[in-house]
Amino acid sequence: MPHSQMVESVRSMAPGQSAVINIIGLAEPTVLREQPGDATITLGFFGSRHYLPWLSAFAATAPQRESPPDWFTPPPPPPLPGGGRAPTEIGTPRVTVGSSTYADWFAFTCPDIAASDLIESPLGCPESDERLARQWHSWWEQARTVPEGRQGLDELLMGFAEAHPDFNPMTPWPELRAYCRAAWPTFRDWHPRTRRHVEEAARQATRRITDLHALHPGWSKVAPRRDVIDVVPVSSARVVAQEPGHAVITAGLVGSADFADWVLDFTADPAG
Repeated sequence: MPHSQMVESVRSMAPGQSAVINIIGLAEPTVLREQPGDATITLGFFGSRHYLPWLSAFAATAPQRESPPDWFTPPPPPPLPGGGRAPTEIGTPRVTVGSSTYADWFAFTCPDIAASDLIESPLGCPESDERLARQWHSWWEQARTVPEGRQGLDELLMGFAEAHPDFNPMTPWPELRAYCRAAWPTFRDWHPRTRRHVEEAARQATRRITDLHALHPGWSKVAPRRDVIDVVPVSSARVVAQEPGHAVITAGLVGSADFADWVLDFTADPAG
C-alpha cells in the first residue's frame, strides 16, 4: 500500500477534525459499519485496493471536535535514552491458555453438560438423572466455599480428579460417588481422543486473545496477576467455571461470537 497516499488522505483533514477506524481481523474485504468520524472495517478491506479511495472520502466527512473524543488516549512518552519500556508498560497480556485432565474430568461429570455435547462422544458413559444432578450441585456448592482465587479452583478440580478410582470424598453423596466410579474408565478411554481438538481450540484462543488485545482501543493490562484459561472438549459455547484469574471454558465458546466480549472482560485489570 503506498504510504504517501495514506498520509495525504489524513493530511487532507481540516484542523479539529477527528475520526476513529476500528479494524477487525477478518479476511473478507468489507466496511462493517460507518458513520461520520467512526467506522469499523475488516483487515481484508484494509489491505485491498478499495481502502485508500474510501479513506479519502471518510476523512473528508470527519466531524469537527473542540476537544479529543472519549476513545482518544495520548501516546506514552518515549523511553529515556539508553532505557527501554517495561513489558507492563506495553500491556503484555500475561494470559495462558491450555487444558488439563482435571478440568476435562470436571466437565465430563457436570450434569449441565449433555453427553452429546462432548467432543468425540464417549462410549458407554453412564447416564445421569435428577437425583444425581442434585447431589452434584450440592457437592459443587459446598466445594465453592473454598477461598476465592485461582488456587482455590485449582485445588478443587485437582482434588476431584485425584480422588479416583474410589472417590471416597464423595461418600456424603452416594449416587454421585457411584456415578464417578462407573464413569472414570469411560473418561480414561475418551480423554486421549479429544486432545487434538482441545489443543487446536487453545491455539485459536491464544491467537484471538492476541489480536483482540492489539485491536481493542481501551484495553490495557498492568496488574501482576496472570490469567489462566483451561479449554475443555465441549461443543456448546459456555463458561463451565470461573474465578478471578482462572476460568474453565468450552472449545465451543472459543469459536463463538461471545468469546471476544467474555475474554476482554475476564482478562481486564480489576477496577480500582
